[in-house]
Amino acid sequence: MGRIVIWIVGLALISLIYVATLHFKVDEIETDLKDRSELALIKEDLPWAQVETDGRDVIITGSAPDQASILRAEDAVRSVWGVRQVKCLCKIAKSKRAEIPANEPLIRVNEPEPVSDTGAVSKTGNETPPAKIDQTQSSGDNIITLEQCQKKIETLLEKQSIVFKTGSSKISKKSLPLLDQLATTMKTCPDYQIEVAGHTDNVGETDKNILLSLDRAQAVMEHLQEKGISGHRLKAVGYGSSSPIAPNDTEEGRERNRRIEFHLTP
Repeated sequence: MGRIVIWIVGLALISLIYVATLHFKVDEIETDLKDRSELALIKEDLPWAQVETDGRDVIITGSAPDQASILRAEDAVRSVWGVRQVKCLCKIAKSKRAEIPANEPLIRVNEPEPVSDTGAVSKTGNETPPAKIDQTQSSGDNIITLEQCQKKIETLLEKQSIVFKTGSSKISKKSLPLLDQLATTMKTCPDYQIEVAGHTDNVGETDKNILLSLDRAQAVMEHLQEKGISGHRLKAVGYGSSSPIAPNDTEEGRERNRRIEFHLTP
């Protein structure tokens, strides 16, 4: 009986040591990410931005002079190795709001990697990258025209829409099959550029709606890249509440206005 008690006490002590060690390690990781994120913001000359860490997630706060500064801060922290997710709780300084055109869309594009004409990454970075063609899922896929591709995408979105968690840019799991279908369709028209357009209803502040719509378009763009769509084809645009397709005075109308659209161009 005494031996069993000793074993129980020993296991309890080992568990306590493990938990304490794990807690110390998490604190160490958070401190390192915070330090490197702050350094990235300093390099970008963004003294207004402060950061806090929650595990590997980084939260940016502060009063920014304009929307462009918020995007620069997000991109700077997102580029820090080890950061999993960036959340901005930033505000725009009231003194600067009048200088921002109302409902002006915000755009994010993928930076093209320098590649040689053989498709390899260039060491000098001076070659002009050739057009990239998406890999189709099977050799039986047929290449279709821009108009046909646009129609197929719109048909998919008529049946269901891309859903996000409330007030977030995190894509709902139930929308992942739809995104996979969209990616498959986009692979059948590999020569065309794709604008991923984010839209919101008119509830809340205009600036926040524009940023939310851009973040959601960005999340969709990144998922499409993971499914094999070339980043050179994709561009994320946040329109906020500037282009409603239904009245915002009913919940049904607001739900229709919270949407992602895809616009194909040559």
